[in-house]
Amino acid sequence: MALLRILKTNRRIRKRFILCGLAISFITAIAFSVLTIPPSGTPAAQPPAHQPGSRIFSFVSGSFESGSFSSPDSLISQSTLAKGKFLVAGRQLIDPNFSETVILLTSYDWHGAVGLVINRPADIKLAKVLPDIKGIRRHKDTIYIGGPVERDLLVMLIRSDSQYADTQKVSGDIYVSMSRKVLQRLVNNTEAGEKFRVYAGYSGWGSGQLEHEMDRGDWHIINTDAETVFDKDSTLIWQELINRASAQWVKLQ
Repeated sequence: MALLRILKTNRRIRKRFILCGLAISFITAIAFSVLTIPPSGTPAAQPPAHQPGSRIFSFVSGSFESGSFSSPDSLISQSTLAKGKFLVAGRQLIDPNFSETVILLTSYDWHGAVGLVINRPADIKLAKVLPDIKGIRRHKDTIYIGGPVERDLLVMLIRSDSQYADTQKVSGDIYVSMSRKVLQRLVNNTEAGEKFRVYAGYSGWGSGQLEHEMDRGDWHIINTDAETVFDKDSTLIWQELINRASAQWVKLQ
């Protein structure tokens, strides 16, 4: 019964994360043989089971809805939890999937939460993952590990002064999308100031799970800023934010 509940929760999170009930028109998949993506400089998280051979990465064509529901106070006890906040892993959190991670919440309501780990780059270039995106070789960025759930799914965070179609606002000038067309437009657009990062997989919690982890002291909540997501050295982000979170906690005492 416990396994069945977990499977149902994962299916529910995936449905909300991808299209929130909208039909998927088609999936574009790019395959290449025997690819592994270990996070660099962090404990290796265990990926979902795959058949031996190639790993398939997919963008979803269509719009993205992160969900917005009126949330009963009785179900959301952490009033500071919200879409667009950083979750900073506590020093005592030893789960290799989340140890010393910083997660940007892209969705939060009474159904649960979804986010992307922003500080685990992988040792593989975007051009290798997405070789048929025209102009992608101009970008030397690597792919990032967004979390332990569905690492064959590609998700983008975008920094832009204006919102593209098929994107959803996360916070300020940060948007999230899973559209291949949006990625191609970003690659083609050399306008200064626009940035993007691509993540394999995501992190997800069912109803009440994140609140329980908060009560246990696993996470600190920090306000989001785009510079941390797109500009700062990934190896330094967690230490900087955990120090900031600790300073905030001391002020509250």
